Amino acid sequence: MTLIVTIITKNDVEIQNIRCSNSISKLKKLQNILLDQKLSFLKYRLPYTVSEQNLISFFQVAELNTITNEMITYFNFFDFFKLSIDFEFQELENEIYTFIDQHNIKFPKKEFLNKDDLLQFY
Repeated sequence: MTLIVTIITKNDVEIQNIRCSNSISKLKKLQNILLDQKLSFLKYRLPYTVSEQNLISFFQVAELNTITNEMITYFNFFDFFKLSIDFEFQELENEIYTFIDQHNIKFPKKEFLNKDDLLQFY
C-alpha cells in the first residue's frame, strides 16, 4: 500500500508530497495516524518552520536501515531535531543528541526538555 503525506507549512502552503511507505515503521506519529486509521493519504501541517531541503532529507534518512550521526550537520541538525520529535523518530533523535554532545553545542539537556513547548517555540 502506498502511503502519502503532504506537508503543509504553518502558512498553509503545500511544500512536499512524501511517499512514506518505507519509512512508516520509524515514524511513530505517522504510523499511529495512517495505519491505525487505515488512511493512505494525509495532509500534515507543521507548526514550525524547517527548510524544504532538510524536510526532504529527513524523510530520506527515515528510509535508511542504519542511522548514524554522520548524516547530521550544523545546517540540518535543528530542523532534524524538530522533525524527529514531531514525527517521533527516536533513532534519529538519539543520534542528534550524540551529534550535539560531540560538537559541544549548547542545548537543553534531554531530561529537562519539554518537547511540546520546544515545537511551539520554534
